[in-house]
Amino acid sequence: MNPVARRELQERFRTIRSPLVLSVWVLAAGIVTFLAFVVASNSASNQLDNVSASGLGSIAAASSIGRFVLHSLLLGMIVAILFVVPGQAAVAVVGEKERQTLQLLQVSQLSSWRIIFGKLWSALAYISLLLIATTPLLVIPVLLGGVTIGNVLAGLGMVAVTAVMVGAVSLWVSARASSMQGAVLGAYVWTVVIVIGAMGLLIAEFFLLEPEDTGSTRIVAGLQRDEGRELYS
Repeated sequence: MNPVARRELQERFRTIRSPLVLSVWVLAAGIVTFLAFVVASNSASNQLDNVSASGLGSIAAASSIGRFVLHSLLLGMIVAILFVVPGQAAVAVVGEKERQTLQLLQVSQLSSWRIIFGKLWSALAYISLLLIATTPLLVIPVLLGGVTIGNVLAGLGMVAVTAVMVGAVSLWVSARASSMQGAVLGAYVWTVVIVIGAMGLLIAEFFLLEPEDTGSTRIVAGLQRDEGRELYS
């Protein structure tokens, strides 16, 4: 294991704060999952008021519930990353400068890449533990239907890429900053820039690309047409 990451992880997980935060996080994730299920269930019930509640209509409703729960969990994970990772990574290098221990790392037998990767690993380890603890909740959307294991893995991959990107940018800010306050502020500013850029791309995609009909939409539309034929026959 990287010695830099091992030292910082031992310091970080030695206190009682880590298990307490982990417990609160799992409880919050469970509450979010329950609320997402309730909201999606009510929405699906309202959409199926004019559609038969059995057969394909109920399948489409369950599929929409599963997707909504999955999206809610992934969104919660990304929000946690955006709040936790910049604060953890922003003080990684500049903290060594203020403690005057950076020179000791530089004259050690560790290469620059091992030091950087160790800092990044330790910054991502805490949020990774929180995300791993909530991974079992991702089975619920699969059981509800409309979500496959591939969708879950793709979502987790997106979360992992987001964490690495935010952590790397925050670590870069930390290496260039002269104080911990400036590093933390700069890391969160860059995080906001990344979020705004991603939202801009999503908005551009929404307006420039024609949305495709999902399978559940086609099923519900077909059921509505069938009911219309029965009413007029």
